[in-house]
Amino acid sequence: MSGMVGIIFKDGIQMYTDGTTYDEDGVCRLFNQKTDIMLPQETIMASRGSGRTGLILRMMMTVRTDFDDISDHLKEDLENAIYEGWRAGDACNLAVLIGGWSEREKKFRMGNMYAQGEDPWNSVPGSYEMNWNNHYYAAPWPDHAELQAAGIIDEGQTETTINLGDDAQVVLLMEAMRRTRYQLGPETKGTGCLIGGFIQRTTLQRGSACTFIIHRWPDKIGEHIGVGVVDYRAEDSHEAAPA
Repeated sequence: MSGMVGIIFKDGIQMYTDGTTYDEDGVCRLFNQKTDIMLPQETIMASRGSGRTGLILRMMMTVRTDFDDISDHLKEDLENAIYEGWRAGDACNLAVLIGGWSEREKKFRMGNMYAQGEDPWNSVPGSYEMNWNNHYYAAPWPDHAELQAAGIIDEGQTETTINLGDDAQVVLLMEAMRRTRYQLGPETKGTGCLIGGFIQRTTLQRGSACTFIIHRWPDKIGEHIGVGVVDYRAEDSHEAAPA
């Protein structure tokens, strides 16, 4: 699982992603970037889930001509990537977020799609459906208590009001993601902190792109990510981590 936040502006797309890869025990094994810039196609893409499957999908996208071509063929490419990843030993589990300039619509657009299942032929409902985002996208959504602890919402509030154009506010949101325990994988009941390493901000505009590391966490290779340790007793995969 990766933390992903995407925002649509009038003149571009901005994505924030974390930078860790972890094993089935929630132990950090690699620091890596999760956002790819495809400047000839005026597209940026981030994924979370099975690592090799994400790489296969990225390679498939590079042969597309532009953002509209990528979005039109995303279902087909994701189906093929899931199959090839499964053959290589990956679980059938990948979510992808794409953003870019739509020449057809004459504006920047952002959409997401996921696929999950026991095998490539048995997927959960909602798999391979394109979901267009009007303003922003943020996943996985944090536990309500962690949103309060991060100072994003006050006690008693039910809705989050956050300025996603402000790096500091996005860091708070991703800190809440980091402190929320999530299921380690589709085939395990273990939960842990899965967002870590660093926060990378990537900005795409017409004809240009840039990326920066805006925040780092003190995670270490070979250790559990973030606060606490993995809790295999938790029945609820969103159980908040202890302070």
